[in-house]
Amino acid sequence: MWNALRSPVYSITPGACAREAIDLIENEFAEHGFVAYISLNLVAEKASECVISFAFHKTKEEKISRAHACIEKLQDQYLKKDSFPNRVGIQSRAQIVDEDDVFWRTVRDLKQILNPNKIIASGAEIT
Repeated sequence: MWNALRSPVYSITPGACAREAIDLIENEFAEHGFVAYISLNLVAEKASECVISFAFHKTKEEKISRAHACIEKLQDQYLKKDSFPNRVGIQSRAQIVDEDDVFWRTVRDLKQILNPNKIIASGAEIT
């Protein structure tokens, strides 16, 4: 089973940031017993995105727990660098969303305006 985690955008000039990101990913995956399969994509002249995949048996609860712990720790490290993931699983909501932050209050208000009957993504996003 393949799971993917999309990393935040890093500047790649002069390349040190890309190397730092790859080292961070590889070290974190190794610490949790996984191999990181990394695709580095150029999205602008001075920016890239990194798609990270890893393989494990989804039927093995211990491996699922290690995968979630790996993702959580990696995201913590990104957040400390003020880099935010492009998207996250629902299990990462509490780690990413600060409902008191003006940004997330605005998202909540917009969702209430655009989705007053709570039809779209009920409970999966800001409520």
